[in-house]
Amino acid sequence: MNPTSAPGVTIDIVEPRPDASPVRADTAGFVVVCERGPIGVAVPVTSWASFTATFGEFVPNGLGAYALKAFFDNGGRHALVVRVAAVESVTALDTGAVQPADRRSSVLVGLTGVVAGAAATLDDGSLRVTRLVTAIDPPTRTVTWDRPLHPDLAIAAGPAVSVGRGTAMGTLHSPAGAAVLAVRASTPGAWGNRLTVTTAPGRRAATTSRIDDVSSPVAIAVRSTDGFAARSAITVSQPDGVGGVHRERAIIGRVDRAERVLWLEAPLAGPFTYTGALNIESSSVTLAVAERGRVGEVHPDLTFVPGHARFAATILEQSRVVRATVVGGPLPDDPALSQTALLDGGRDGTAGLCVDDLLGSWGTDTGLAVLDDTDEPGVVAIPDLVGEPTPPVLTDPVRPDTDPCLPCQPPAAPPLAFAGAVVEASARFTGEEIAIAQRATVEHCERHGDRVALLDPPDGPGPSDPAAVREWAGAFDSSFAACYTPWLQVVDPLRGPAAAARLRRVPPSGHVAGLIGRVDAEVGPWRSPANRALAWAHRTDAVIGDAAHATFNGRGINAIRSLPGRGLVVCGARTLSADTSVVFLNVRRLMIYVRRVLRASLAWTAFEPADAVLDGLVGLQLTGLGEDLWLDGALAGDTAAEAFIVRTGLGDRANGELVAELGVAAARPAEFIVVRVERTVERLELREHPERSRP
Repeated sequence: MNPTSAPGVTIDIVEPRPDASPVRADTAGFVVVCERGPIGVAVPVTSWASFTATFGEFVPNGLGAYALKAFFDNGGRHALVVRVAAVESVTALDTGAVQPADRRSSVLVGLTGVVAGAAATLDDGSLRVTRLVTAIDPPTRTVTWDRPLHPDLAIAAGPAVSVGRGTAMGTLHSPAGAAVLAVRASTPGAWGNRLTVTTAPGRRAATTSRIDDVSSPVAIAVRSTDGFAARSAITVSQPDGVGGVHRERAIIGRVDRAERVLWLEAPLAGPFTYTGALNIESSSVTLAVAERGRVGEVHPDLTFVPGHARFAATILEQSRVVRATVVGGPLPDDPALSQTALLDGGRDGTAGLCVDDLLGSWGTDTGLAVLDDTDEPGVVAIPDLVGEPTPPVLTDPVRPDTDPCLPCQPPAAPPLAFAGAVVEASARFTGEEIAIAQRATVEHCERHGDRVALLDPPDGPGPSDPAAVREWAGAFDSSFAACYTPWLQVVDPLRGPAAAARLRRVPPSGHVAGLIGRVDAEVGPWRSPANRALAWAHRTDAVIGDAAHATFNGRGINAIRSLPGRGLVVCGARTLSADTSVVFLNVRRLMIYVRRVLRASLAWTAFEPADAVLDGLVGLQLTGLGEDLWLDGALAGDTAAEAFIVRTGLGDRANGELVAELGVAAARPAEFIVVRVERTVERLELREHPERSRP
């Protein structure tokens, strides 16, 4: 689909499709800040459990979990979640400048991406530390840290300084100290700093060579092949005759179990006496992953040779929380027994978020632009754009624990006490930036013609000042945008037990998106998502009286009010359009549904010959859709003739044109909104326009 638009007209260019999926308009597209999860991918979630499995729980510096919790609690069924975070920027300490001796501040080479409240990771090649940026002096390129840098950090080496999103990493080493396995969190974020990876000896296979069948440097006849497999790394050893033992590492290419022979990929260098017994041993490693000190995954019998059935990097691709890369040589040693690596360097990339990160652009993998590649969303929301700013924090230390319900015993690990994790500040946008982003969101919805932007009022304008809210909403005139006010207060799982202290202010878009999904499921998109109580909402941020409600309603702003005996109720379902034909949200969403049905059901006509038969078939489909909508109560009119009209044969058949119209009476008074179907030899277009009088 290649959508275009003009004032008062929206056009969808429909490409032929072999199959059409079931039409629905209740999917909500969220562009949000989350604890974890892939960035720049539209991930479908169908429940609160499926959201948390991918994107984590509540965090102080993002509203993703709050918006999705509100969505599902209010009846939402299907959402597409696009996680956003600031792009990583790398600079370094300036070795040409005098660095402060107290290590509480540093002079950087550049300040790109460095903002107050951001987390920064400093890496000198052997030590990696993370600090919060508390202040910046641009003229001197000096940043102040929340606490002094580690005394072992090599300042003279000019450590790299990374800000923005970052993935927590750690390394496992061989007994000799060589790096063997680089482990990283599965997705970026400070959550990865809570991970530990522990190794312990896994299954061991051992045998000796058969001296009755002389072995060679390539083929070793053994007493037993049990426990050995292709691509297994083995250690071959033999006493050297002078009190020592000669050992050599090798890789098995093939196992001949019938003849009991291990065929090696390369000859042994020796010296070995093949007429004497050779000792052959293979081993593996069991790896356990713990989060917050609690073991959650155990991966037994891993090896470090590519191509092996239990190759560590391949097996850990299936892990929920970590990935790995083997960094040793062609024959890497196993990590030391009972070794534990603490991952660090993970950053949320929230403080440095900019409007471009939220919106993205065509061809990028971030923000709203990701939703350009799907026709699913019926509504779109970006709650973090107006979210209440939160300061950076240093969380409490976490001490390890184990899970007695694990299917097997995890490797033993020495007790660790995690340092407090750095949680950077949330994003904060100016009024101008919010206006730019919200206009872009509305334009995105208009361009597609099949979704509505749920706009949250900025934190500044409040219901106590209706004029300020009206002024903000006055920048929009579109039936593809709707606004709800005021903000809501929800019980925050992150906060203390006192009732007042546990409340957090959140924009209402997540709640409203869920309500829209609920109404769609119960009736259909043509039913008004209003006069319904909201779940998981303790109270509104401010009280809207009758006068303020009337003011809001006159400008198309939907109020959320506390009604006696009913709780918090949505008291409006208007768009931000001045066009009376689409002033109501249910009318716009009905037309979205009609367009989606036509787009799916008429794509087959793209290459059909333009003749009376084609006109007749299209007319039958349009009539069937009109009758279905009327019978479902979606249209005004006591009869089908009053509810919808169908016109066919309007095109120039000689030029391959198919032109037909379906007009629906979406609301009383019976004012038809006409969807015009135009097919040329190259494309199929859907045009929507009001028809002020009945034909």
